[in-house]
Amino acid sequence: MPVRYRLVFRGKLLPGLQREEVVANLAELFQVPLERAQALLEEVPAVIKQDIDVDQGNRYLEALANAGLITHLEPATDAAGIQLPATWDGLERRSGQERRTRTDRRGGSRDAAMRPDRRLQRGRRKTDA
Repeated sequence: MPVRYRLVFRGKLLPGLQREEVVANLAELFQVPLERAQALLEEVPAVIKQDIDVDQGNRYLEALANAGLITHLEPATDAAGIQLPATWDGLERRSGQERRTRTDRRGGSRDAAMRPDRRLQRGRRKTDA
């Protein structure tokens, strides 16, 4: 069974566009009143379309990007047809921002092998006299 997808809007608009302009574009695209298009932008996250395949999803992504929305295509079912939960929990995560620096990961500076040993308890290694 093929994987099915859902199209999700998470509240972001394309840079350089005003909210009123995007609402007008959405109202024209979906052929709905302006109030309904405004309500779509206010509820976040909003599932715009469910149970679509990749080709349909890509067409929707392109049409909504032309209207000014940043939308995401996420899997709704796996290959076995089992329904997957929504993956967005309300927090915007950016990869790499909370990463530790290299010195933190190593627990010391990079030139520690070249400095003399300053341990208090010497004699724990075979090379220590």
